[in-house]
Amino acid sequence: MQRHINTEGLINFRDLGGYPARNLEGQVCTVKPSMLYRSGHFNDLNAQAREQLARLGIGRVFDFRSEKERLKKPSLFPESHQYEIVELNLDPGSGSSFKKGLSEWRKDNQAYDDAAMEQVMCQINRSLVNDHADIYRVFFQHLLQIPPAPLVFHCASGKDRTGLAAALLLSALGVEREVILEDYLFTNACIDVEHQVARALEDFDEQYTASIDATALKAMYEVRPAYLQAAFDEIDRLGGMETFLDQHLQLREEDLKLLQNHYLKD
Repeated sequence: MQRHINTEGLINFRDLGGYPARNLEGQVCTVKPSMLYRSGHFNDLNAQAREQLARLGIGRVFDFRSEKERLKKPSLFPESHQYEIVELNLDPGSGSSFKKGLSEWRKDNQAYDDAAMEQVMCQINRSLVNDHADIYRVFFQHLLQIPPAPLVFHCASGKDRTGLAAALLLSALGVEREVILEDYLFTNACIDVEHQVARALEDFDEQYTASIDATALKAMYEVRPAYLQAAFDEIDRLGGMETFLDQHLQLREEDLKLLQNHYLKD
């Protein structure tokens, strides 16, 4: 199936449907198409993108961005369609948290390069697991309380905060880790990384651009196996995915069955 909706103005927007899964009864299933979408922000929507978005029938939008990010780049949804927006404030992985980290790094008079940024991105993913399970718990609580209907969850670029949300959701649906990594890496085919780097350099003032290598920005805007693996490693350290879903996200067996009934098909 065509997963990426390649419409100008929709950033890293794609359907999670079609992935193979195995439910709690051991039956081979697939994730229902046209139900679960992941994306970057919706501030660049043009008329074509709004029309495309409206046709999908999405009713709920889960926004993992911080309040500051939402104010800077408000979502420009089509006025012809009503959306229930759930704000899930999560700062790690945002531009503001990156700049704060960059300022701390500069105290040692070191420049960010590719290797340094890879370390930062791995740390962000570890932090999402260790420090922000409560946000993802709320995300799942909403999913359990609403009837199955098309929805989208997103952050700024749709790759880090959204990437872990997708990994956790697909895990809860019984999708294998190798397939989840495949979905995660698909971001590199959906984002124009060079364009994002150019825009970032315009946004940063001289105190930041003087201490950052262009390769570091590329490492920030793309995804790498090591980034998501860092999150998986933390989850495994805490007892594995099944334990993490149960103890940290409070998803019991009946909750997993409900999610699978909603979003899987035989």
